[in-house]
Amino acid sequence: MNREMKKVDSRWKKIQQRTFTNWINDRLRGHLTKPDSPVMNLMTDFKDGIRLIDLMEKLSKTKLSTNKTPKLKAHCLENLNAALKHIKKEGITLVNIDSEDIHNGNEKLLLGLVWTLIRHYQIRSTGKGMSTKKAMLMRVGAVIPEYNLQNLTTNWNDGRALCGLVNSIKPGLCPNHRELDPENGLENCRLGMELAEENFNIPRILDPEDMNSKQIDDLSMMTFLSYLLSCCNQGLLEWLQRQLPEFEITNLASDWNDGIKLAALIDKLFNVFPDRKDLDPERAESNWDRLLPVIASATEVKCPLTAKQMSDPDIDELSMSAFLAKLRYARMIFTPESFSFKPPTATACIGKELRLQVQVMGPVDDQLTQDISVSGQYADGTDTTVKYAGIEDRSLTYGVAADQLGKLSISLKYKGENIPRSPFTVNVESLFAIEGLVELLNATPRVGCPVMFKIKAKETPAPDTNINIVAKGPSQKLKTDISFLKENIFLCTLTPDEEGEYDVSIDANGHQIDGSPFCFNVKHLFELHIEEDSCYYVGIPFSITATALGAVPEGTDLVIAGVGQNGESIQGLCETMEKSRTFKLSLKPNHSGSFQVSVKFKDTHILGSPFNLSVMDVYKIDSFLSPQPFTLGNSVQVKIVPLGTPSVEGEISIVGKGPTSSVPGTVTPDDPGFVCSFEPSETGPAEISVKFLNFHVKGSPLVLAVEDLFEFQTPPKDETVTIGSSVEVVLKAKGNVKDGEDPYVVATDQSRSPQMGVVQKNEDDTYVCSFTPPWIGIWEIEVKQRESVLKGTPITVSVTHLLEVADIPPSDISYSVGAPVKYLLKPLGTLPPDAEVQILGMGPKWEVQGTAIRNPDSSFQCSISPSEIGPLKVATKYMDVHVRGSPFSLGVTDLFYVGKVPPKFLAKVDEPFNFSVKSLAPPGENTFTVISKGPSTESAGEIVPQENDSFFVVITPREQGTHTIHVVMDGQDIKGSPLNVDVVDASQCVFDKLPPSDVHIGGEIEFTVNTAKAGTGDLTVEGEVEEGEGLVSLVVQETDKGNYSVKVTGEAVGFSLIRILFSGDPIPGTPIKMGVVDAEKCSVIDLPSNLKVGEPVRFALNARGSGPGNPSVVFVGPDKSYEPQITSNGDGTFWVETHDLIEIGYYRMDIKFGERLIPGSPFNLSIEPAPTADQCHVTGNGLNKAVAGRPAKFKVLATESGLVEREKLKVKVVGVSGGKKGKVKILDNKDKTYSAVYLCTHTGGYLIHVDFYDQPAPGSPFRINIVEGANATHVRAYGPALEPRKVLMSHTPQEFHVNANKAGNGDLVVVIRGHKEDPKIYITDEGDNIFSVKFEVLGSGKYFANVWWGNAHIPGSPFPLRIAPRPNPTMVKVHGPGIQRLVNMQNAAHFTIETKEAGVGTLSVRVNGVKDAFTVEARPMSEVHPRTLLARYNPTCPGNYNIAIRWHGTHIPGSPFSVRVYDPDEVESEDTQSILEDDSRALLDDDQYVDEDPNYDSSGFQLSEDQIRLYQAQLKQKAATHNPLVAFSTPAPKTNPSTPSQGGQPVANGVPFKSDQITPIRKTTPTAFQESTTKKKKWFGRSK
Repeated sequence: MNREMKKVDSRWKKIQQRTFTNWINDRLRGHLTKPDSPVMNLMTDFKDGIRLIDLMEKLSKTKLSTNKTPKLKAHCLENLNAALKHIKKEGITLVNIDSEDIHNGNEKLLLGLVWTLIRHYQIRSTGKGMSTKKAMLMRVGAVIPEYNLQNLTTNWNDGRALCGLVNSIKPGLCPNHRELDPENGLENCRLGMELAEENFNIPRILDPEDMNSKQIDDLSMMTFLSYLLSCCNQGLLEWLQRQLPEFEITNLASDWNDGIKLAALIDKLFNVFPDRKDLDPERAESNWDRLLPVIASATEVKCPLTAKQMSDPDIDELSMSAFLAKLRYARMIFTPESFSFKPPTATACIGKELRLQVQVMGPVDDQLTQDISVSGQYADGTDTTVKYAGIEDRSLTYGVAADQLGKLSISLKYKGENIPRSPFTVNVESLFAIEGLVELLNATPRVGCPVMFKIKAKETPAPDTNINIVAKGPSQKLKTDISFLKENIFLCTLTPDEEGEYDVSIDANGHQIDGSPFCFNVKHLFELHIEEDSCYYVGIPFSITATALGAVPEGTDLVIAGVGQNGESIQGLCETMEKSRTFKLSLKPNHSGSFQVSVKFKDTHILGSPFNLSVMDVYKIDSFLSPQPFTLGNSVQVKIVPLGTPSVEGEISIVGKGPTSSVPGTVTPDDPGFVCSFEPSETGPAEISVKFLNFHVKGSPLVLAVEDLFEFQTPPKDETVTIGSSVEVVLKAKGNVKDGEDPYVVATDQSRSPQMGVVQKNEDDTYVCSFTPPWIGIWEIEVKQRESVLKGTPITVSVTHLLEVADIPPSDISYSVGAPVKYLLKPLGTLPPDAEVQILGMGPKWEVQGTAIRNPDSSFQCSISPSEIGPLKVATKYMDVHVRGSPFSLGVTDLFYVGKVPPKFLAKVDEPFNFSVKSLAPPGENTFTVISKGPSTESAGEIVPQENDSFFVVITPREQGTHTIHVVMDGQDIKGSPLNVDVVDASQCVFDKLPPSDVHIGGEIEFTVNTAKAGTGDLTVEGEVEEGEGLVSLVVQETDKGNYSVKVTGEAVGFSLIRILFSGDPIPGTPIKMGVVDAEKCSVIDLPSNLKVGEPVRFALNARGSGPGNPSVVFVGPDKSYEPQITSNGDGTFWVETHDLIEIGYYRMDIKFGERLIPGSPFNLSIEPAPTADQCHVTGNGLNKAVAGRPAKFKVLATESGLVEREKLKVKVVGVSGGKKGKVKILDNKDKTYSAVYLCTHTGGYLIHVDFYDQPAPGSPFRINIVEGANATHVRAYGPALEPRKVLMSHTPQEFHVNANKAGNGDLVVVIRGHKEDPKIYITDEGDNIFSVKFEVLGSGKYFANVWWGNAHIPGSPFPLRIAPRPNPTMVKVHGPGIQRLVNMQNAAHFTIETKEAGVGTLSVRVNGVKDAFTVEARPMSEVHPRTLLARYNPTCPGNYNIAIRWHGTHIPGSPFSVRVYDPDEVESEDTQSILEDDSRALLDDDQYVDEDPNYDSSGFQLSEDQIRLYQAQLKQKAATHNPLVAFSTPAPKTNPSTPSQGGQPVANGVPFKSDQITPIRKTTPTAFQESTTKKKKWFGRSK
């Protein structure tokens, strides 16, 4: 068992060592990839102290002095002590560890040391707030509550919580973290760490295997999680800044201490703290006392810290951020009273949607929408449709469909409970009604005549309202139309199309409107008359008549139409006769056969329509008279004959229609009948139409085929030929060829105009057609007769080159003027013997002819010589056509030219420079020379050939000045020559005087540089930081020619290198190392004062930020001066020490830095004679008694301050026996007194030694006996003020007792804290350690009694005290008609009593008057406003009454109220009438009595008819400035919006009570109106 425990213990220690080591190395590396000297073994690598000092320098960003090469243990301990001293200086408390422990590698203490550093620097814990573990659990639990994390060890083993935390920082990184397999914990841990490292640069200080281990320790986990929580806190801070843009929020700790921003946050999130502006930022703890109960009751977020802790400016950021994160993700606690809505109108039209907007007192989320339910149900049990419309500004919007007539009951519930004003009822009515329905049913509609009626809407319908009309006739549905006529009125139109009964149904959005359905009868308007046994012929018109049977609308017209047996249609004509009651209709048949004729009135058949008739032809086509086949250019003849019908005169025509055009023909009489002929104009199908009276005769139209007159002997085909070749085809005629009908040839390409070919007729009536292409390209050749292309053409002929350029001269090289350029032409086919080639070159100005010599293989050797510089375009042609590859371009230049040279060419003395010369000449023909001419000398340049036919020219100037360089060929400068070069010499620059070695920050130095002998270059100055910031400002200005002024201004302390360059080269004496110093940044640390003779003078100088250099100090005494020893600490500070000041008197101390006095210098110092021991006095209770384990204190009175720091006052506590020692701390009170506090953990005798200037103080040593300490757990508090659930009255003395007779030695401390100032406490010792505690609280609300014994809370402390405000009758308000001067006994009277501002007390109402005349009852108006009561009474007997209202036995303002009860049925007296008139007049003059209905007041009670009658007549005079709707009650006072409800109970002044505890107020019966203390959980709020 022990072995297993040791294994587990070893395992978690190794994990912790690895994690802490990784954290150290992460902090050591800084911005580097890895630290220069990483820690490999935590137990040994801190041994010499170097790495510990490196770590502290990185953590505190402070430079520490260190021995970099410790060889002895003493050196190591010195480093370790320096590190530990700095840790303590940083405010970090170290327990039981010293340099020996670290040097010896004490594992437990070393791990504790590192964890202390992690808490301070990584987690940034101040020790104020929750424990680190508790705060971190709360922080991650707020972000990923789904994992219910209970610890920081095993709960993280499966890695899912880590992945969830990473995903919460950047949603989407690991959205499926909940679905990860917990059995695959190692991979999950690895995944989470990889995501954290890749996205947030979080180092893997913890291994995935360790996190997955059951032995993982919480300190390792907290260290790793602190990195992630830093990212979480950044996101939380940004979220808070977005929520509260009106505040400047910069952190998650001190910005929240005063509670102001927290109040704004919870008010915005939960709408529960509207009076946040009343908070006082100077009363931070009180603000938190108010806020925490509000948050707890509204969200169930419980703060684990007290208001005092949360208001502490030094609170941990982790503790505060954990609480704020809880609030961010908290849900509000809702009750049905958290919601409100305004019901819509009492009536609604069917088809309308009722919009309900539910206001929410708090944030709205998706869960809340599931908890709210809205339903609607009709009286027959049918449910209606309810739609959720969305969230808008803390309100939920719903749409309820009014889709059925009748009563609709609508309920709104929160978690099954009705919210206030739910349910309510809406009466659903029809939206539309038919107007003029009776007149419509009494009329006689006619077929084809429109029937119109109106539909009127009761209110403006919605834009998407759909009115649907269905009209059914005897056989089919009728088309209807509806249009908008004017506001809310629609016009409906339907046109009957047959005779009989029609049923009409109208609905709006599926619901029948008022008056629907209805029916009416329709009759025909016209009757048709037709002659029997009539004959009808094609093209000959006939007539019929139609007679009206009723009134004919103006402009009426009938339509006659016929439809043939094949679907052909013809239209007829209509003519009105006999005063528009008879119509003549005519129709002309267009072909023979059966026709159906219809006559319609407005697209509707009239009576007798439709009817059938038969139509006959007059002529027919008999035969063709011309031979076949039919060819282009020969006539086609057709014979037509009559069919034996009666002779009819009319025109006969023939037309032939080809594929693209029509040709009219001729008609010749040929008894019997006619001969019709036409001549085709194109080949292809031809349609022949023969018509009589413009209508086809029988057999027409007919189609025949027209062929070409010519045909090819051999079908032509596409081919490819070379330029100069011909293309031939042969044609043969099929028949007679008339003059002008010969074929012809047309050839076209894509770019030019058509070309004509050649046609030759042979003796055998064949035709040879040929074409010779004039240029290269793609040709399309057609053979035509007339404009018709013969079948078989066009054909495509490709014409190609006969010659090509075999080797085009390259265009990327240059050619010289006069040098021939040669190239070869290669044949691509057979050339004729006399073939010639033309060559022409086009230069910038002139043309040049080339030559072409034919070779035996028919190729050509071509040559052309350029005549000028520039581009040359060479064209090579055969038969005046470019050969393939022609034209091409060449570039022509000189043989040599100077390469590119900078515009401002600078060179330096004795330094060679070069430039290039380009050559176009053949290799070896470099005939140019180079000469350089300086101010006084001349030299030749060196020419160095290069591989690419170019040259380098190298010149080394020997003197400063301008040099002219000539590049000459054949005595002439080549292109780009000559060129000028300026030669400079930086060594000739001189200073007028050497610059100083330092400059003060903000100061300026100036020096001059002379460049007259250096040439024409530029002087530039550069500054570079060498050490520190070392920033200087440099200004260079040329004062006169060759002289430059350089100004140096110090800007940031440090060393700066100043380089002075002339034309890029440093001048002699540079660079200059210049220090920038700032004496203003040097200050004295702990300057001593009032020193005594013989005491060393020691103080420090802080020169950090003062720059490079050393300070100087001189003491000027009464007789001579002294210079102390000054030692640098290596971190910018200096230690000043001297033992030489032995003269008594005043000294002047001059302190300089950079030869300037530092701020405050010179300083004054006084050396006084050494004091004696009798100038010290020791006093205090700590010299008489002390308790073990508790600090004891005494005072030392001296003649000066600062003795502790100078070690001139020393105190030690030593046991009389056993070597026991007490811990001692001396505090300088800065008033020449000192407080000595000591602590002894063991009882027994001790000696207290007090030494003053190394001499025993009078009475020292002091003997003291240490007794046993106090035990607060044995103390008991009791008494009336502490009774559970008791409510105490403010301004009333209260008392309780404390029994400490078994609690040892201790002091009793009692503090009572609440919303207002703390009350005074009076403690009386009644003997035997029993005390009486008396107090009187002046405020009200929740207070706490804190009771300490021996600095520890006793059991039950702090004790809650509930303080109620004392009764205040002046704050009770009464209003309403029931206390007016005149009351009608026939109506119920009422008045309202407001007690919410009056504190806790007893309410009584007494009525003095006629005995048993009426009874008064008073009840709370609602649970929301329990302190507002409605009093009612029904007077039964006329008379005068006094209504006395008292609060806690005292009349309220205005009490007693005089009321006169009268009977309106009896004769009214004059004074009664006068009172009524006065009351009505007063009401008209008071604007606050305006309500919606003049018959009712704001509480819903009907006013008397007398009151209404007497003031309504006067309303007209006030109409311009008053609302005519007037009521008799004043508005109820506004309730405090911050006053909440507690668990469903009403709350008044922060004290909850139930309405059933208020008894009805009757005559002479007082009602106790006091707070209830039963079932009370939490309460908050405060009355103003």
